[in-house]
Amino acid sequence: STFRALEASLGLSPRDLATLAMCQAAAACIAAPLFGILVDRGCPSKWVLVCGSASWGILTALLAYANNYWQMMVLRTLNGVALSTLMPVSQAVIAQLTQPHERGAYFGYCGACLMFGTLVCSLGATAISNKSILGYDGWRVAFLIVALLSLVLSLFLAVYMQGSKNQQWRETTVLSELKLFAGLFTIKSFTVIVIQGCFGSVPWSALSFLTMLFQYVGMPDVEAAML
Repeated sequence: STFRALEASLGLSPRDLATLAMCQAAAACIAAPLFGILVDRGCPSKWVLVCGSASWGILTALLAYANNYWQMMVLRTLNGVALSTLMPVSQAVIAQLTQPHERGAYFGYCGACLMFGTLVCSLGATAISNKSILGYDGWRVAFLIVALLSLVLSLFLAVYMQGSKNQQWRETTVLSELKLFAGLFTIKSFTVIVIQGCFGSVPWSALSFLTMLFQYVGMPDVEAAML
């Protein structure tokens, strides 16, 4: 949603923007299983989410002040690590706090909230990204707003989220976790989901440049975001 503005403001090419997105995605891919293992082994899921959300907010605020490609790369990579706390830990929390017959509904609510947040951020950030607000680039203001909301979320999680009771730390080793991971591929449905996810995410990554294309052909930012 801010690709076109970053290109105009910092001189980043589409290849640079794709590389930044790749660094964030790769970091999230590597870190997500580690956070899942931490929670499985007894690390409080509440505080993993709080720290992840707070880190995400701080890094996004720092991104608002980035002035070159390399600063962006480092911060986007670290941001990917922070963002990777979301999916595995939130799914573990839902599984722990709900009954089997209602988990589908709660997973659906979680997914709906995720899509709604993405929708609102895409519309808002794209609409102001190329504007000047109080003398600041619009995309920087958008990043700061998202950072503030992330910090507020971490505060709400710290105050209101129910922590797991009687959760004790259990020792583990890298070898045992690798064996457990390999064993999951004996479950056919798991294997199919993993393969589908690997290939199914490719077109969505390409479509992230669609808004930028609409802006290239002269479409107003708001209309480009709505499409």
